[in-house]
Amino acid sequence: MRSMFRLTWPWRVFLALEVLALLASTTAGLFSSRLGPILWAIGLVLTMPGQLITEPWLEHALWDTRLSLQTIGDLELAAALFGNVVLWVAGLWVFRIVKGHGAI
Repeated sequence: MRSMFRLTWPWRVFLALEVLALLASTTAGLFSSRLGPILWAIGLVLTMPGQLITEPWLEHALWDTRLSLQTIGDLELAAALFGNVVLWVAGLWVFRIVKGHGAI
């Protein structure tokens, strides 16, 4: 029996990058060697697109709450990953439209 859900190669690439971003962002503080800043930079670069569209309103909404900075940081990371999904879907949609018109 074939699965109804098929993970295409663009989504495989996206998921691999998001897992790398998540692991790098969450483990960067665990290393006091040169690996820590490298992981931090990888996490920053890979989550940057989602951060640009989610963090301004999320940080403003959560700053005066009683949540800890760690919790706010975790929520910002989750929102950045969600923002990356939104941007990825939009990018694939534009690519399919352009490809459908024979431009690619």
